[in-house]
Amino acid sequence: MFYLKKGLPLWAQWLCLAAPFGLSLTGALTGQWWLFAAAAVLVYAAVALVRICRRRETVWVFLLLGPVALCFSSRLVYAGVELGFFEVYLPVVGLLFAAEFFGILFCLIELLGCLISHCIWRKQKPLRICSMDTERS
Repeated sequence: MFYLKKGLPLWAQWLCLAAPFGLSLTGALTGQWWLFAAAAVLVYAAVALVRICRRRETVWVFLLLGPVALCFSSRLVYAGVELGFFEVYLPVVGLLFAAEFFGILFCLIELLGCLISHCIWRKQKPLRICSMDTERS
């Protein structure tokens, strides 16, 4: 994969990490759907350019794609409510349907994002999650 040899200055790295958030928030507020796709592509570009993300790219894509998926899912549920997709006999049931759709869509975006990330960056450090009930040897 493409890496810069010297890396970016620190302010540029922070800007790369913050740009997808601003782009997806702008997309959620204005309703322009192409901004969400641009934000998702910008997440992968930020992970490739920022030095701290090296060898842990899938974790960083998961963390950076979360707010993008949150804005996209909320905007899609809002559009579905406006079109009347969640109107049923009881309003509480419609609210539960909308919440369920939001959760499923959010998890699907995160899962696909991490799968794409793992296909792009094959060599990564293993992720170790320690639990309290395992004994150390």
